[in-house]
Amino acid sequence: MKKILTAVLAALVAFAFTGCMSLGATLGTSTKNKKEYQEAVGTPQDSVIFYGCFSKNEYQAFSQINQDFPPDFQEMENQIFISKPVAPGSVYALEWSKGEYSYTVGRVRYTYYWNTPFSLQLPLNPVVINIPEKPGLYYVGSFDATTVKEGEKAQPMNSSEDYEIGCLKGALKLYKGTSWEAAINERIEELKNAK
Repeated sequence: MKKILTAVLAALVAFAFTGCMSLGATLGTSTKNKKEYQEAVGTPQDSVIFYGCFSKNEYQAFSQINQDFPPDFQEMENQIFISKPVAPGSVYALEWSKGEYSYTVGRVRYTYYWNTPFSLQLPLNPVVINIPEKPGLYYVGSFDATTVKEGEKAQPMNSSEDYEIGCLKGALKLYKGTSWEAAINERIEELKNAK
């Protein structure tokens, strides 16, 4: 029994740490979503795109909460989240998270579902993104969605360049042919050369 539990735990840990890395090549985006990104206002010279990963998530939504900026709501499907261009200096908080996670032990399959709203009050919100003042790309990090809880600051998983590259490959699909394409490719090359 101990060997089975050890094997299951090892598989779960491996899945958690590789989920985001492999998603960049398989990020599913509808034509409608891609069109929304390509028509979004903002360039690498005047805006920021924030991106990251919630492993095991299907959906997440962020709201802009800095009163010095206009309200904004960003909905993103899939584990990799990629924003449309946002204002430098704005602040986004996780408003909603939805997903499922399944695993099998012996002949029993366990499934964990969540469809969770979060408070936009700063002390309670687990993921608050302070958008940098400098325009360009901003990697938020990669998180295990099953550990994100209201009232506790979410801790990013031990990230590597591979996580960020996976996210950027997804962003490249959404922003191909826009002014963001060159900035995304440049960041991918910078990360590859850092290895």
